[in-house]
Amino acid sequence: MARRQVVATKAMIQVVAHSIKILFYLSAALALSAGEWSIVLLAAPFAMLGTQTGTRILHRLTDANFRTWTRWIVTGIGVFYFLQGVYLLTR
Repeated sequence: MARRQVVATKAMIQVVAHSIKILFYLSAALALSAGEWSIVLLAAPFAMLGTQTGTRILHRLTDANFRTWTRWIVTGIGVFYFLQGVYLLTR
């Protein structure tokens, strides 16, 4: 798949996953205090900024570069969590 197809597929899966989470945690969300809601409202612009930044980066990458960067990023995240798991098991 081309990079835009990969991103569109991931985005659709995220929409479904977040929708399910919203329904599941709705009662807990309604019980948030005003202070907790302020944190949610503070996080929302950063989520939008991340989406805009990601879109700009996506438009600048070729399909080959997208695959290369994706491979490195996913590998880096995997290594981080593997090392974290090893650390937690050896504590």
